[in-house]
Amino acid sequence: MRKPDFNTAHAKRNPFQVPDGYFDGLTAQVMAAIEKSEATTEERKPVAKKVPFYKTEMYAKIKPYLYMAAMFGGLYFGIWVYKYQQRIVAEKSQTLAQVSATQNDDTYEMSAQEMDDYIDDACDYMMIGHQDIMACVTEEN
Repeated sequence: MRKPDFNTAHAKRNPFQVPDGYFDGLTAQVMAAIEKSEATTEERKPVAKKVPFYKTEMYAKIKPYLYMAAMFGGLYFGIWVYKYQQRIVAEKSQTLAQVSATQNDDTYEMSAQEMDDYIDDACDYMMIGHQDIMACVTEEN
């Protein structure tokens, strides 16, 4: 296959042609179009466009203060969360200290009768009867 030579293929003819008489009245046409556009711009009244708030000059002046307010709000919220966590941790440690103090000081020994009463109350609450207990005890695995 023969490779085309793009440098010599169009050397004989000019691909850009201007219609006959195009430049004869071009200057007059351009000047008439300019005068017409100037006349129409003077007649036109400016139409008020609704500009979004974020593109106004007032927003440009307020923007740094909005950013600063957001920064202080975030800082306040962060400090509040930190203090809340510290308060929760302190309450938890205080409760654990109280529980450990009461467990070490007061040890309570239940008698056999109190233990039986406690177990009976628990079984009544859970609706477990003697037959259920015996079924669990005698069940073969």
